[in-house]
Amino acid sequence: STNNFAADFKLALYPNPVANDFKINMELSSLKIYSTTGQLVKSFEKSNIDTNFNVGNLQNGIYFVKATDVNGNIGNAKFIKE
Repeated sequence: STNNFAADFKLALYPNPVANDFKINMELSSLKIYSTTGQLVKSFEKSNIDTNFNVGNLQNGIYFVKATDVNGNIGNAKFIKE
């Protein structure tokens, strides 16, 4: 279920669809990527607006992103990997 993905704000993630990597235009303390089945497939610590999140090794499909900003607020997004 997507109830685990309750969020304080919507993340702006680009580009979307994603080929190899994406950026998020804010500083984050952590970012986690989940498959549609809810399995954690990748996680990153401490990033800034210049960070490239590489997902080139993921299978094509839809993924959910849950990120925590430096103030502890939770943001979410989803992206298509192709």
